[in-house]
Amino acid sequence: MALLDVVATRSDKVVFVHVINRAFDADLEAELDLAALTPPDGRGVQHLLEGTPEEQVAIRKGWMTERSQPVTIAGGKVRVTFPRRSVSVLEIPVVGGQ
Repeated sequence: MALLDVVATRSDKVVFVHVINRAFDADLEAELDLAALTPPDGRGVQHLLEGTPEEQVAIRKGWMTERSQPVTIAGGKVRVTFPRRSVSVLEIPVVGGQ
């Protein structure tokens, strides 16, 4: 079974990488090579949804938390940690449309 499910989409100015970390007990790290899409060196954003299935089953209000944090783009690559039991959307700027 795959632990990371990944789907990427893009607009003229932004690449969105949607990632589900299915591991219940481990944060997973990955390096994304986006050099072909010409992202400028600098910053992107990782939007995160995190929670526990136990709290969801109990139908507790606020069982998921949402936060955003910067990610660093260097040489067309981005190294990201995906927390256990999380959904991430990376927002990476790109140069020009194709």
